[in-house]
Amino acid sequence: MSDSIFEERLGFYPYGVQYHRAPTPLPDEWEGDLREIARAGYTHVQYRPQWRWHEKVRGHATWEDLDELFDLAHRFRLRIILKPMLETAPDWAFTELGGTRIGFHGVPISPIAHGAYYVGGWWPCFDNPQIIDAATAFVKELAERYHNHPALWFWNAWNEPVSRPLGQCQCPHSISSYRKWLECRFRTIDALNAFAGKAWTSFESIFPPSAADDYFEMFIWRQWAVYAVAEQVRFVAKAIRSIDNGAFIMTHAGGSNVVQDVAAACSDDLLNAQHVDRYGTSFSISLSPVTPADHAQPDYQSDWMRRADPFYWCHEFYTNFDQWCNTPDCKTLRRLIWMAISGGAAGFTFWQYRSERVGCETNGYGMREIDGAPTERSRLHSRRAQKTREPPGWHQTDSITSCTSLP
Repeated sequence: MSDSIFEERLGFYPYGVQYHRAPTPLPDEWEGDLREIARAGYTHVQYRPQWRWHEKVRGHATWEDLDELFDLAHRFRLRIILKPMLETAPDWAFTELGGTRIGFHGVPISPIAHGAYYVGGWWPCFDNPQIIDAATAFVKELAERYHNHPALWFWNAWNEPVSRPLGQCQCPHSISSYRKWLECRFRTIDALNAFAGKAWTSFESIFPPSAADDYFEMFIWRQWAVYAVAEQVRFVAKAIRSIDNGAFIMTHAGGSNVVQDVAAACSDDLLNAQHVDRYGTSFSISLSPVTPADHAQPDYQSDWMRRADPFYWCHEFYTNFDQWCNTPDCKTLRRLIWMAISGGAAGFTFWQYRSERVGCETNGYGMREIDGAPTERSRLHSRRAQKTREPPGWHQTDSITSCTSLP
């Protein structure tokens, strides 16, 4: 990560909220919501342009909705964190480019939709060079369109980079990547066999495991998987910088290494952080803590994240969860927020402003109700946001490049 661009203090604490992930919120809600977000004192909003949403027809991206969202944020003096969402791939990525992932025993993994990827297309194989080329072209067009917009603050290259065993691809492209990674690590098949107590005849004879019974094969395949995940972060950051050489780029884990179940969902915080300027994490904690371990979760994660990046961001703090769970007590929520901030986070972003209308996240994560009505949670956060207002002389063109450790 670059240190030279963190030479001065911002003069305020970044305290914002994720706002737009199509189709939520609806266009007629944008102006009122963003006006209220600014009035409440938030310093930034996060937008998530989805590949599938903007490039339904191959080579013909449309940007009218994002143009309006950018201009509204600028009007209300809100900074924008822009996060391209490539996991939601267009239909043509599967039908024309062979992007379908292959799972255990050669079974195709059909693209699906769920709450976090409501528009569908979740997700293609990013070991496939045609998918990488098409996704890179989309990111470059996105960067070309917005990198000079006065509201753009910085980029988030990948949302919660992670590998799941039932999602990690085993297509020919992925197998080739796996074998090359093994050869780079061990150099010779004899060295690999000696290390693992195996009897492979060549790297070309190695395949990903199809069962979990062999611990070493599952372990080494998962080690390659975290490398493949970091490569996704790298190619997006490279695409952004090819258009905007001075771009400031972040990425953030879904769950940091200390809370991951590495057999189920894994990434490598230290490896991911090598490809970006700033690193962060979503803050997966119990909102109704009971045990001492529950209560210590914010400190536990912050202690590790300072190892990954001394100026890490708490980039998704949830004020509620999905599945129609009980709403957390605001007194407890206030304490957990302050624990997350005081743990050393150099910036803070809530997930999310409004609850989704349809899907497994409906009536869940949003600070406000589906119709935008305030809740006790949103009132609590707005009061905190008021304390982060920057001085009257702030201008929207101020750059992230002046950021360093914050007071």
